[in-house]
Amino acid sequence: MHSYTIDVAAYDGSYPAPTPPLQADPLVWIHGTVDGQSAGYLPVFWSAIQRAFAFGGMAGVQALLAPVLLSCIIIGPPYPQPPALPSTQISIPAPVTGGSKSVVCAQALVPAWQA
Repeated sequence: MHSYTIDVAAYDGSYPAPTPPLQADPLVWIHGTVDGQSAGYLPVFWSAIQRAFAFGGMAGVQALLAPVLLSCIIIGPPYPQPPALPSTQISIPAPVTGGSKSVVCAQALVPAWQA
């Protein structure tokens, strides 16, 4: 069992929104720790975080991010795999674009957890 924390989850929101029907899907830069050890900054797509949140709430996001963080401190295979996200059509919120250079992804700022 490992302990996880997320202390940064932000993306660059300064680029213009794409022309519909396209939707922006920026990389959210996550910084966190596993067992108190920094996992560094890791990119996770906005849409993956939103889908995990839509289907599982905070627990869904934690299940998505735990193997991502753990893969940064494990040396050599087998690397942990994130859960498969349901392929069901859902409507996720569009990221903020055309504004601030650093935008927080609130759905990724989950409380500390163990798994």
